[in-house]
Amino acid sequence: MAQSIGLSFRGDGRVLALTPKTLRKAFFQFVEVNKLQYPNLRVFDAPGLTSPAKSSTVMDRLFRRADGSDDDSFTESETRAVEREMNRLLLRHELKLSPLEGRIERTKTVAPGAGLRWRNVSYTIRYGVIFELERLQPAALLRGGERDLCIEKADRSLRILRFLGAGADRRRKCLRLRFADRFDLKQTTSVSLSEFDYLRLFAIRRVAAIGGFHFDGLSPIARG
Repeated sequence: MAQSIGLSFRGDGRVLALTPKTLRKAFFQFVEVNKLQYPNLRVFDAPGLTSPAKSSTVMDRLFRRADGSDDDSFTESETRAVEREMNRLLLRHELKLSPLEGRIERTKTVAPGAGLRWRNVSYTIRYGVIFELERLQPAALLRGGERDLCIEKADRSLRILRFLGAGADRRRKCLRLRFADRFDLKQTTSVSLSEFDYLRLFAIRRVAAIGGFHFDGLSPIARG
């Protein structure tokens, strides 16, 4: 049975958490979903990615046995190098791990508690992670503490961020909002309240991995 692909949601700059057994599956899913051609993949053919113990490059071995069968022909150092490049491309170039990413959907799910009760929920998918969402008013954001958010911008694009707080900018005489990328909490930004670009705000209620993936690391959701 094929192993599921590991995901990291620790906020440490990693999205994928790969092993030599899952490297090929993750790589070809990444290529297929984003419709990448060889010019986009040259970074994976760099000499520095290949272990000195191997006579062929990582790319050679990836494409030599692209039938998805189990293969242990990648070293740990090669796996970490490919994982690092895939994570860099995902985070910096807004690439995907699933064709279902990038929009907010509605569905029904069973409500917690006694009895069979259904409730409508909003959700979105990003980097293989399902985010269950709850509509949030801007005033509630400003009143609370740190909170994990999905922000739908005016152009309908989505950002998964952590709200870090608000503070006065005395030089510009305005209130500034501070955010961090939820997948890489070291990447922070700030914007004045008057320039804050959003169409809708959503608090993240809970997360889950989509089929074919599992969490290899998960830090708690910040709820304000």
